[in-house]
Amino acid sequence: MSNKKIVVSLPDSYVNRNSVDDYWDEIELFITRGFLTCKMSIKDLNVVFKTVNHKEISLINDMYFYNENKKMDAYIAFSIFMMNGVQCLINRDETINRVVDLVGGMDTSVKNEIVSKLSHLNMRSNRLHKLVEFYAYEPRSRYKWLSVKGTRITDENNTGVPGTSRIGMNYCQESWVALSTIIDIKNEVESNWTNAKFVGSCFAGKAIKEVYDRDNANKENEIKEREERKASVLSTYINSIHGVDNATQKRYEMLPDGRRAEIVSKNVAETAEQLADQLSMALSGEKDEHDRIVEMEIKKIRERENKINERIETMYTLTNNISNFDEDNPSIRVITEEEAKALIKKSNERVSSVGKL
Repeated sequence: MSNKKIVVSLPDSYVNRNSVDDYWDEIELFITRGFLTCKMSIKDLNVVFKTVNHKEISLINDMYFYNENKKMDAYIAFSIFMMNGVQCLINRDETINRVVDLVGGMDTSVKNEIVSKLSHLNMRSNRLHKLVEFYAYEPRSRYKWLSVKGTRITDENNTGVPGTSRIGMNYCQESWVALSTIIDIKNEVESNWTNAKFVGSCFAGKAIKEVYDRDNANKENEIKEREERKASVLSTYINSIHGVDNATQKRYEMLPDGRRAEIVSKNVAETAEQLADQLSMALSGEKDEHDRIVEMEIKKIRERENKINERIETMYTLTNNISNFDEDNPSIRVITEEEAKALIKKSNERVSSVGKL
């Protein structure tokens, strides 16, 4: 394998950070706990607000479909995590209607101030989704996955927050679980292929060396391509948290008469209606991002499996033509055609299970 270094360009703020790992902290918190928070004092109330996920939005729409005003109040009520030190997720099913009525009785100015806070919180969570694809490959993510694998990541034992098992996973969590599972399967496939190459090298060393070289080159290119895309995504993310958000830059649209019109977009919601629109757009984008990265990884592993199967068949052809090998070296056996096909079938069944995630 080549020792050639991968060189990527990063913003100064990325390079000057005390630790590059610091930039994974927020997404790790979002995945581990399931939401981000912000604090606000409203008269005699000290409130900690949280992000809402797509399952909560769906529940709100079903609960208050008959009253649009109440639905808007519910967006705020479902965002309350703590009130005067009291955790609100534990018994939310029993208390949510009273909290919605409490929000409904607030002055419009107070509601708009809350909406502005929630809008900023929503923007913070929305920019995390493009990081999941790259965070999943980080060592700290793999260690985290080992500690929660086989359990529900929303379980209170994992989040440390009572009531999280009732709110369901957000899109970041769903993507991370899917990607982590796919990476496990991918590692298993590659491990089995490495074992097959080792056996094959005993029969046709020169031919298998070419396979090793080709695999190493492909792996290096895959890492380089992922690191370059990671640098680009991190650059956008870092710019956004330092106040240089791409979404706020000027855009232009061509008018029918040929003139250019500047499009000015407002990112921060100022009313409950604007917040609802913002949440709807954000959740739609998160779903698209979730579907994109999972489908892309499934496609990659299936393509990789097909190539491996072709090479296993080629290796069988090479080794099957070697005569008297078993007698000369009884510790290594040439597999039969039926055994080769059985191995291929088994690996195909393993990879096809990815599509059921």
